[in-house]
Amino acid sequence: MFSFMMMIMVDCNTYNYTHSSYIMTKSKFTESLLYESHSLGIFHDVLDFSKKLREEDRTLDFDGSIEKAFNKLSTK
Repeated sequence: MFSFMMMIMVDCNTYNYTHSSYIMTKSKFTESLLYESHSLGIFHDVLDFSKKLREEDRTLDFDGSIEKAFNKLSTK
């Protein structure tokens, strides 16, 4: 009975590992936002606005400022 349960656990873990959603790193997410902003034609606007956000809030890092700037400018 124990070996049968172990087989089920291994099968479930293998399935979850191969079919789990892709987890991005912070830098990969930022890269994808910059790529998308370029395709929308707002790349330089995102960079400029993110710089302004970092100047106003010194605790905000580059990745966070890019995300905030992209979200703000892409929803206009």
